Amino acid sequence: MPSRPALRRRLRKGLQRISARCLAFGGLALTRFLTVRQIQRLGEVLGSPAYVLMIGRRRCMAEHLDQAFGDSMSPERKREIAIASVRSLSKTCLEFLKLRWLSEEQLEQLVQLDGAEHLANALRRDKGAILLTAHLGNWELTGARIAQAGFPISVIARESDDAATAALVNRLRENHGVRVLRRGAVRDALRCLRRNEVLGILPDHNISQGGLLVDFFGRPATTAPGPAAYALRTGAAIVPVFSVRQPDGTLKAIFEPPMKLVRTGDRAHDTWVNTQRITKVIERAIRRYPEQWMWIHRRWKSAPPKESAQGASAEDPACRP
Repeated sequence: MPSRPALRRRLRKGLQRISARCLAFGGLALTRFLTVRQIQRLGEVLGSPAYVLMIGRRRCMAEHLDQAFGDSMSPERKREIAIASVRSLSKTCLEFLKLRWLSEEQLEQLVQLDGAEHLANALRRDKGAILLTAHLGNWELTGARIAQAGFPISVIARESDDAATAALVNRLRENHGVRVLRRGAVRDALRCLRRNEVLGILPDHNISQGGLLVDFFGRPATTAPGPAAYALRTGAAIVPVFSVRQPDGTLKAIFEPPMKLVRTGDRAHDTWVNTQRITKVIERAIRRYPEQWMWIHRRWKSAPPKESAQGASAEDPACRP
């Protein structure tokens, strides 16, 4: 007989799955009849009450912003960023559901590719390319737009806990040319690169198992080593790209030149050093556009307690694998 706390957890997760399914399928139906601008305005409207209602996550965002910016930013500014982040996420979810109803022309007008030649040049090496991005702006529409531009792309994604919601999300991605790989599908990821295709990875979330401790906003964070490990193994270039919302409601996918990787021959050391460099690239983008990152995520969930992490840095042995 399960304990009472276990039953409560099971009930809570069940309600969360049902809620996610209702929101996903209800939103899909709603977005069919709204324009992109109307969807974005709706996301703005829904974002503020959502911020107020999510008490636990609100505290999480406040802690994360304190950790990231400390006394260099006022409490009022941190609160503004937290609210803007929830609004951006609300818009991202609705825009992604609208993807089902967008024409190729509408998608091209909505998402501008800036610097895509960096990705094209990387693929000319015939070793594939790892597209490094983060949960910033609208990463989903950016992936669809990259596929539309003719780049064969697969993404490694965590699926929803609800099977029906996961199937819907993956169908929306795949209908626009984005192939979805589950986390841990190492062979599929390697095959993608060996076919000289693009492998999209978002390593800005906490990973509970198999992660490396690297510095992220001044505190050790458990981070997926996948991008560095795949690049070292295959010779694929790592090309950063970040989706940034523009004042006119469009999105700009900004590509950066391929990263220069450390290759000493010590695979474990090189994986850690390059994972740290990758994390700093992501941190730099978040510092530039803090309102558009997903502060709601528990990024330091699997990291050491604050007491043991104080003073740790990228060069601290405590951060090494």
